[in-house]
Amino acid sequence: MDLSTTIIGLLILTLFILPVILISRSGKSKGKKFEKDFFSEVSINELKISEKDFWDEFAIGIDTSRNKIIYLDWSGPDRINIIFDLNDVKAFETIPGYRELNKKNFNYKNVNRLGLRFHFKESVKPDVNITFYIAGFGQITDDEIKLFKKWLDIIRNNIDTKSIDDFRHTA
Repeated sequence: MDLSTTIIGLLILTLFILPVILISRSGKSKGKKFEKDFFSEVSINELKISEKDFWDEFAIGIDTSRNKIIYLDWSGPDRINIIFDLNDVKAFETIPGYRELNKKNFNYKNVNRLGLRFHFKESVKPDVNITFYIAGFGQITDDEIKLFKKWLDIIRNNIDTKSIDDFRHTA
């Protein structure tokens, strides 16, 4: 009786653990595929990435020598590749706005969205939105907040304020 109970217990345990292991492995292989796609795109465009980050189904990197941003989005049916020169940016803003970020009692935990928006000098070029967090897809994490702040600082330090018409993230 004890042997059969043990065997049944092990089978039930296996039924619960096996899917977790399979999901974990598929997540790792997906991450490696994203990284491979990212570096393939970097190589094709002859970029020298000095800083990069991967989160969820997104990746961002910057080539500081050429002042270019590369952003990849795998969340839709097709991968979206966006590469742009920071010198072509007409207006840069944060989501939420810079004024709101600087309010005395501002709390990142209460935002509906964290992102960066780029408007270009050429009106035919569509705006680029880089989203780090959207409400409704779980609680905002400290990692998402750190990533947003990190890229806000990187962009702020690499964007040419003389060539920008509307620098919406400064006071």
